[in-house]
Amino acid sequence: MDPGADAPSQRAAREIDLAEEAGAQRRGVASLGPVLAWAFAFADLGTSIYYVPGILYRQVGTLAPAFVMITTVAFVLVAAEHLEVAHRFPSGGGGVAAAGSALGPRVAVLSGALMVSAYLIAIALTVVTAAHYLGALYPPWRFAVRLVAVAGVLVVGFTSWTGVRGVAKLTLVAALAGLAAHMALLAAVAARFRPADWADLFTNVAKLGQLRWTEAASGFAAAWLAYSGLESLSQIAPALREPRRRVIRVTTLLLVASVLITVPVLTAVAVEAATVHHLGSQGALLAAVAYDYGGSHLRLAVVLTGVVLLLLAAKVAFLGCYNVFQAIGELGYLPAVLARSHSREEAPRGAAMVVTVGALILVLVTGGDPLMLAQLFAFGLLGSYTITSVSVAVLRWREKRRGLLFALGIIASLALAVPWVTSWVTKWKSTAYGAAATGLLLGVALVTRRGWIRSGRFWFLTAAAAEQFASELSTAVEVLTLGEAVALKQSYPSTTLLALRGANPSLCREAARRARGMGDTAVYAICVDEIPGLIFPPRRGPSPEALRVLQNAVQELRAAGMDAVPLWRLAHDAGASIAEAAEELGTSCVFIGTTQRSSVWHFLQGSVLKRLIAALPDSVHVVICQ
Repeated sequence: MDPGADAPSQRAAREIDLAEEAGAQRRGVASLGPVLAWAFAFADLGTSIYYVPGILYRQVGTLAPAFVMITTVAFVLVAAEHLEVAHRFPSGGGGVAAAGSALGPRVAVLSGALMVSAYLIAIALTVVTAAHYLGALYPPWRFAVRLVAVAGVLVVGFTSWTGVRGVAKLTLVAALAGLAAHMALLAAVAARFRPADWADLFTNVAKLGQLRWTEAASGFAAAWLAYSGLESLSQIAPALREPRRRVIRVTTLLLVASVLITVPVLTAVAVEAATVHHLGSQGALLAAVAYDYGGSHLRLAVVLTGVVLLLLAAKVAFLGCYNVFQAIGELGYLPAVLARSHSREEAPRGAAMVVTVGALILVLVTGGDPLMLAQLFAFGLLGSYTITSVSVAVLRWREKRRGLLFALGIIASLALAVPWVTSWVTKWKSTAYGAAATGLLLGVALVTRRGWIRSGRFWFLTAAAAEQFASELSTAVEVLTLGEAVALKQSYPSTTLLALRGANPSLCREAARRARGMGDTAVYAICVDEIPGLIFPPRRGPSPEALRVLQNAVQELRAAGMDAVPLWRLAHDAGASIAEAAEELGTSCVFIGTTQRSSVWHFLQGSVLKRLIAALPDSVHVVICQ
């Protein structure tokens, strides 16, 4: 037997092993549990309900609910594949990483280019829709939709430069408020529906059989707009807490359940309500239905929650672009200009400017018309989804997982590939835009790969990778990373960890007194630099403040007669990062000072002490000092 026959399956199995290993290295540092991860993904996927009913109503009329319901079946299959992608590639990259592993780097870059073209549409469409919903509250604003949309893109782009701390928590509040408004709208409409209205919802499904297959495929492609944010499920993989597998599964179940409850049901009800009351298609159809069936108060609730969620969805799409750029950069196809940043604290301005300008051009060219933007969606969206689905099928084939799951994956691939290929002819505007945008991105990527343009490294998606890179910088010479400190455990054994945010002599003396009583030869002193957003910069060594804090701690501990091991970390969540360090170093006690930060800060970033206690093993004690 050929000894290399099982190489593909062994390689695929090794990929999963590496995924588990990478996840273990990030244990305690990632910041999103299942609820926050659901909110983050729902902001991208669930917000489609605000524009899909109106757009599909203009495109396919009363058949819109039927197309969405059938697409929902395929959505469940494709969601299962993205769940697997999130598990396989914990360092991020989503579909790009999957395509690179299964089909090679060039196909991966193609998938990324298609994805970026779809993300640009997503940003423009969500912001334009938010402008239309604002116009529903005050009709004169409808004439300024384009201006409001341009301002919205600039605001979202600016916040993506500086980063927004606590975006997931803000999204959670907005998502829950949005779901409450959706349920109120459903109740108001259902209370006034007649039996004949309900019957129409089912008779319209039967009309699909009367369409030509090209018309059906075209409508199917348009209906995929309802699930245009599915990629975010795999893009947030680096930010998920441990145990990752459980978090991914719970997040997926929450996401699929919430989307199934809202998107197909609300689309059906909104389109039927608009048909019965002759409301006509419009950019803010849900607002019109809410006003007609529930009055001004219900419309206000739908509009306000919708605008906030849509703007957050645009922010999530920006982060999705960052994730794609990072994955392309790992392959050596990213121009340095996209990775450029003017400050170690900011997201790459080069990437943010390119995405912002691209979204602005789309808003201006389409005149802020949601239908025109939606008609450009199919090529990039379905193309990237198809490549991801095929990539997952290839990986399963290599692993000899060729049972029912593989068969369902093939069905999902066909459900994506058929409408995608059909849309090349039936949606020529989408094909023209997608081919032009994707071709431009591919051209830049290939020129960069050949060395004609200087390539650059994008930001890191994991704290472990960022810390490892930072350990090689000159600014990190006087401090240790967690890995380096663990390697020195035998030379400097200690059961005491001192967590610092600022200079605190009394806290250092208390830690030294405890360490001396326990027979320790040293005290671990840790300072965590918290980074906003969901990405870590490539040139981020210890901040001057962190260096000052650790230098002061070393001096105070030496004055108290104890050696100090200065430890520096990067994290989105300082409490979880400290807890991971305590566990890895084998300490039994953590000293931490009190904080004077406001309640707003604690809501957005969370309480360091609470997260520390929640993440620490029961055997580790916490001592709080003034």
